[in-house]
Amino acid sequence: MTDLIEKLCEIVGASQVLTGAEIHVGDNNLHWFIVPRDPDPKAHEKATQIVYAPLQALHGSISAEHGIGLEKKPYLGLTRSVQELDTMRILKRSLDPNNILGRGRIFDL
Repeated sequence: MTDLIEKLCEIVGASQVLTGAEIHVGDNNLHWFIVPRDPDPKAHEKATQIVYAPLQALHGSISAEHGIGLEKKPYLGLTRSVQELDTMRILKRSLDPNNILGRGRIFDL
């Protein structure tokens, strides 16, 4: 986690964003919040990339105890392999064959 924090501080230091972090020391979770000063939606996308980009090399995850949801859905492939995603889809179809639980939250089935 130290590597991730150092990388994020380096990137954020060169960006026009406000930032904050919350860390669960006991379970090794880091919630890094980046808020762009620019209200343009493209600035939000850039801020999101700042947070998620280092995760793949560090074998991190875009989500921990809070789930994926709509905001993180497009980025799930950054930290999960094709095989992992296929397994998740199989489980979703098996446990929710009518696709009534959390429809569209992680997968478009």
